[in-house]
Amino acid sequence: MYINRKKTDMKSVTDQINEILIVDDIDDNVRLLTSILSSEGFSVCTASNGQMAMQNARNKLPAVILLDIVMPGMDGFEICRNLKADKLTQSLPVIFISALSDESSKLRGFESGGVDYITKPFKKEEVLACVRSHISISELISSKKRQAHRFQYVSEQYDSEVIRRKNIEARLKDSQELFNKVVQCNPVGIYLCELNEGGQLIIKNSNPAADRILRTNYKCIIGKPLLKVFPKLNYSSVPDMLFQVAIGELDNQTFEIECRNDKTNGIFEVTVFGTGTNSIAVNFLDVTQRRMSSQNDRILLRTLIDNLPVAVYIKDQKCRKIIANTADIENIGVLHESQVIGKTDLELFEGEPGSRGYSDDLHVLQTDQSIINKEEVFADKTGAFRWLLTSKMPLFDDSGKITGLVGIGRDITERKKEKEQINRLTKSIEQIPISFVITDINGVIEYVNPKFCEKTGYSSKEVLGRKSRILNPGKMSTSAHEQLWEIITAGNIWRGEFLNRKKNGELYWEWAMIAPIKDEHGRITNFIAVSEDISKRKQMETDLIAAKENAEESDRLKSAFLANMSHEVRTPLNGIIGFSELLGDSFFDEDQKKEFVQHIIRNGNCLLSIINDIMDISKMESGKVKIRQSVVDVKKLLFELRDQYLILSREKKIGFNLEIRKGDFSEQVSVFADVDRLRQILSNLINNAFKFTINGSISIGYRYSGDMIVFHVKDTGIGIPEEYQDIIFDRFRQVETSYARKFGGAGLGLAISKNLVEMMGGKIWLLSQPGRGSTFYFSLPIDLNLSVDLHS
Repeated sequence: MYINRKKTDMKSVTDQINEILIVDDIDDNVRLLTSILSSEGFSVCTASNGQMAMQNARNKLPAVILLDIVMPGMDGFEICRNLKADKLTQSLPVIFISALSDESSKLRGFESGGVDYITKPFKKEEVLACVRSHISISELISSKKRQAHRFQYVSEQYDSEVIRRKNIEARLKDSQELFNKVVQCNPVGIYLCELNEGGQLIIKNSNPAADRILRTNYKCIIGKPLLKVFPKLNYSSVPDMLFQVAIGELDNQTFEIECRNDKTNGIFEVTVFGTGTNSIAVNFLDVTQRRMSSQNDRILLRTLIDNLPVAVYIKDQKCRKIIANTADIENIGVLHESQVIGKTDLELFEGEPGSRGYSDDLHVLQTDQSIINKEEVFADKTGAFRWLLTSKMPLFDDSGKITGLVGIGRDITERKKEKEQINRLTKSIEQIPISFVITDINGVIEYVNPKFCEKTGYSSKEVLGRKSRILNPGKMSTSAHEQLWEIITAGNIWRGEFLNRKKNGELYWEWAMIAPIKDEHGRITNFIAVSEDISKRKQMETDLIAAKENAEESDRLKSAFLANMSHEVRTPLNGIIGFSELLGDSFFDEDQKKEFVQHIIRNGNCLLSIINDIMDISKMESGKVKIRQSVVDVKKLLFELRDQYLILSREKKIGFNLEIRKGDFSEQVSVFADVDRLRQILSNLINNAFKFTINGSISIGYRYSGDMIVFHVKDTGIGIPEEYQDIIFDRFRQVETSYARKFGGAGLGLAISKNLVEMMGGKIWLLSQPGRGSTFYFSLPIDLNLSVDLHS
């Protein structure tokens, strides 16, 4: 038969010489190629993935394989390599068909074992010519060689099958021998029985354990009825049950019997199961010691349950208690177990606790789902409320059927009271407007309250487990920090002030008390820090000190100002009064008296300027200065000031220049300001320049800066030290404040100028170097819309 099968395979293969295998996952491509090849009499088989391609190639051994490159799972290159690695398919010609026309794809195709390459879209003549070129006489011979390989493969497979079956038979024999050994060595008694024509179960075989357990002899029981050898099986309905198992009407059955006679005395667990048509196996085991041990175990278990510190009870399928330990009896408030046995929670507890407990029992029994650690409160027989942490689990028998439930209740009344007290303390700590931090003995943070998080900007997750030093900006000295730890690790309380740091880097002051927390043995387990933010208080202290210093400085400045004003006012008054008296003296001629009049006029103007400054600063402080802004011709104003100060320039022999760019002479330059106040600002700055310039020059001018015009007054005078440049615009401030001043003045001009510039929407500043002069700048808006509305 083996030879005939090989001949049949050769005929089948010969019929498949012109069969072409098309491997492509695109249906349209397969249909097109099938149509082209079928028109020339070729038979076609197809495959849509690599696994199918390998299987069809081995089974059909086609003359040519047309293989697509882009395939699901494995691509065409991998499929071709697998075909060439298989002895059965390695000589099959593979022609790649692909839309990939690049040289690298073609090269990969030839490297993987392909013999040709057809590019999509397909041309009928090209496909047929390519296929024909690879189907030739030599290919036929090669194909026959492949068939020989295949026949050899089939033969090898057949031989392997024969060997496999022999191995199975050997294993079956070994398994039977092993089974017999297991039966003979099994400590369980075993009878193998068959039904005879009369309907009796006859013992056909047994093991040594059966003789030992029932004290029988193997030779004496073989061929005898089971019910005579094992008479206790005659009881009640057991014989009928054995018969039904033997004929297959019942599944396996397990039961217990008790034998007490002259040979056997004990309890046996019997298992009966069918072993084939009209045959059974009877297994039996002496469980006398187990049952006695079980009874002892029940006594031990009951003793253990009664002495557990938690309530333990068991209920039947009707939610009635059948076991209750001592703790459960005490929780209910009765004296003896008999007072609760056979009762449900509806009978034991009144109102909602009883209905709740009964409902939970039903839930466990009806759904097979446990209730774990449920907190419940009830009133015992004395009326006292008790809290229990209750768990209820279903009980199952050997067949998986629910027979009741077991309940465990742990009295947590005291714990609840402690927890409530802890909760009250916790709420107090969480709601108190003081920061609380608890650390371990190494300073690692274990707890922070919400006020701490609010104050520092850190969340609790960001600080828990980290050293408390994350808040310290390094302002506390090492010695002070070591002293703090010495105090608290010695069990004492430290009190003091900290400069700490928030998450955003902001520093803040707090008053803190750090104390150790000790256990019942007096050992330090933690540290607690209670702190209060005193930044505002510290700021108030700083502000008070600064206010005191400012008040003292202001008092000093005012004293200096009053002394200065006394000098500044008396000086022109002295000239006015003195020269006025001289006008009435006949000793002086008319020319001299005219000179006296000029001195009186100049001193009067000086006094008037001082009075105007005092009035201006007073109005500014009271908010009564009015700014009347309009469009001011800048060049016209500057030319007027130049003409006004030329006489003073010649008298003091100091150059006075107007700096205007050449291109600006023909342009209209305007600024939105109060013309009188602008003139006053420039005059104050020019007067100061003349006052503090001994020789050299003074220049005034302007430039554009965006939407602003920046004016400047530049001199080559004595300059202003850097430490005075920020305060020179304050009222009553002067570089020289002593009575032996070189230069006069009330010290109000720059303060007035600064206020006026800011009121018109600009700002004022200076650049100065001592000994090299000063340049004062101030800006004003060009456009009306950029100005500050000062009339509203």
